[in-house]
Amino acid sequence: VELGGLNACLPAEQTPFVSQRPTIVFGADVTHPSPGNMNQASIAALTACMDMRATRYSSAIRMQAIKHGNYK
Repeated sequence: VELGGLNACLPAEQTPFVSQRPTIVFGADVTHPSPGNMNQASIAALTACMDMRATRYSSAIRMQAIKHGNYK
């Protein structure tokens, strides 16, 4: 959304768990390379809402350092 605009959101009566009291909504995901693949890193991502409508989010993404060598 350009310049912090808002395309669409649910009415407050459909989201009372967010709009009627302070609430934070988190989302997280991790992806790993296939077993034995030593050339790709695992990636983790986290996001959290920043407003009462749960329409604006902040996020962070991190890659795990690739380690070469034998895993046991």
